[in-house]
Amino acid sequence: MTTTDSSSSLRLFLAAPVDPLLSAQLHDSLVISRDMLPALRPVPVTNMHLTLAFIGNYPEQQLQQTLLPALQQALQEARPGRVYLRQVTGFPRADQASCLVAEGNPSPTLLQLHHLLQQTLAPIVDSPQDNQPGLWRPHITLARFLNTPEDPVVATPWLQELPVSEVVLYRSNTTSHGPVYQALQSWSLN
Repeated sequence: MTTTDSSSSLRLFLAAPVDPLLSAQLHDSLVISRDMLPALRPVPVTNMHLTLAFIGNYPEQQLQQTLLPALQQALQEARPGRVYLRQVTGFPRADQASCLVAEGNPSPTLLQLHHLLQQTLAPIVDSPQDNQPGLWRPHITLARFLNTPEDPVVATPWLQELPVSEVVLYRSNTTSHGPVYQALQSWSLN
């Protein structure tokens, strides 16, 4: 595994982009419902994504030498998948929510993709939270609560399919207005 100091590292994650129309629909629904929710900070439409694997801080000098070649090789045979969105709810738990998310069930091929990425990343990055079997809950973060809500967040049905046909390596840049995600590399799934 690789460890690094944050001064020469990039904060990275792998994700599937969310279709702009779906992002806009989710955002519009959030705006309409905002008065019925605890205080929150919406995620910008341009930042909406489905996280496939969190990498964390990664040495910038090893990006081209180690990470990109490993991902390129692993993703050559990866297949497209889907998430069957089923609800908007609190995350990680309705009774201790820090975020509001659109959550769903992965297709078998999406589970295989997630597992493939975890296997590929395990020897080269520090990501213990993602390496636990059965803990991955596919979701799109819609907003972050300013404080943990006093009452559990009541789930609202949201039934829609999210096709996953691309994997993007994103860099998270922290700004005074929140994170901005920059796509560094993308791979189409066959």
